[in-house]
Amino acid sequence: MAQPLPIPPGVVRAVRLGNDTHLAPVPVGWNLDELRGRLTEISGLSDSSSLTQAFSVVLDAQKQEEPVAWLTRQESAFFPIDAWCNGVDLEALIVVRLPDEDAILRATDRLARSGGFGLLIADLGSSSDKATALGRAQPPEVPMASQARLRSIAHRHDMSIVFLTRKTKKQPSLGSLVSLRAEAHRARTPDGYFSCSLNVLKDKYRGPGWAHDELVRGPDGL
Repeated sequence: MAQPLPIPPGVVRAVRLGNDTHLAPVPVGWNLDELRGRLTEISGLSDSSSLTQAFSVVLDAQKQEEPVAWLTRQESAFFPIDAWCNGVDLEALIVVRLPDEDAILRATDRLARSGGFGLLIADLGSSSDKATALGRAQPPEVPMASQARLRSIAHRHDMSIVFLTRKTKKQPSLGSLVSLRAEAHRARTPDGYFSCSLNVLKDKYRGPGWAHDELVRGPDGL
């Protein structure tokens, strides 16, 4: 594990890239341009940094003035203050809350076909960690026809579609047309920051095995 990076005053996150340290809100290698035209899956359990990694891409998209939509279940939501503290413009972020996985997939398809977005985040994760670890949770599924259609749309409109799932790394990805799948982890450091790591399990463009690490300040009170 890489040693935690110091965060100077006024800097939200520090990013480790190889042997270099960069102080920037959006890291090279894990950003919107890396994910354009692709279906991406970020998975993890309760100690996951999936939301942090997803919001890195959201922030990058907003800096490029790309419209972003976040689709999630009605009983689930991200912590708005956390996103705001990390630079995300909440007023510019479209959040769609839907009753179930099928509704999320239908809405993702409809928004993608509109061609009006540079980034869609579809949060499909809802199972408990215990049920997932014991193999009792039914992992989300994206039918092959839907994958093919979404991949084609993403390529045509140069957009990114990112799925968030709750599963272990031993469980398969959503499908063969997901070109990048990564497992996200989070751990609190002794000095009170959060070490967030992203380990790429599958990457059809560059090959698996690369990783991305960030040290992030949590919102006040955490």
